[in-house]
Amino acid sequence: MAGPNLGILIPAFNEEETVSMVINEAKKFGDVILSDDNSTDNTKKISLQAGALVIDNVFEKGYDGNLKTLLKYASETGHYRSYVTIDADGELPPGQIENVMEFFKFSSLCIGERNQYNRMVEYILSAYFFLKYGVKDPLSGMKVYSIELLREFYCDDCDLNIGTAVIKFCKKRQYPIRRFPISVEKRIGSSRFGGSLFSAMKIMRVIFRDLA
Repeated sequence: MAGPNLGILIPAFNEEETVSMVINEAKKFGDVILSDDNSTDNTKKISLQAGALVIDNVFEKGYDGNLKTLLKYASETGHYRSYVTIDADGELPPGQIENVMEFFKFSSLCIGERNQYNRMVEYILSAYFFLKYGVKDPLSGMKVYSIELLREFYCDDCDLNIGTAVIKFCKKRQYPIRRFPISVEKRIGSSRFGGSLFSAMKIMRVIFRDLA
């Protein structure tokens, strides 16, 4: 499925060191749409030069708000049969997209599960989500969505963690979720998106809030 039927969604904030590499690798498999979260460096300029379609946020929304912008764009335009998300920091090598797409067939959502985590909250959430939903890596930045799922799922609350909310949404409706192992590389520079406590608060809201 990689190719004309695939849109690649990249949320980015101050990733000028890695974004060109990520885009150039990702566009081998589909068309790249990047949402720049009001970066203060050259992320937007470099992304345009690399050939991405760039959505320019006029104010900083944070990681989940930025990701929501991309998912909303995908659901409203619907140019592709499926969409894959990948972060701009290079931790998840874009070359893995092709294998993930092969695994995506006949599912609504496919999650690339990392072999290691960066934060303690991710280990805790991994254990919880595996016991309750059969998913080990709800916070993975690499997920594949069918256009049908995106048109039905839309979370309008930026305080919710989008990656975990969509898993709960699929499980409630018994939509098929597939999992695929992916590798992780060390990111260049420090994390750009929020701290562990802030992320944990958003995730706990997902667990205890019943999504319509």
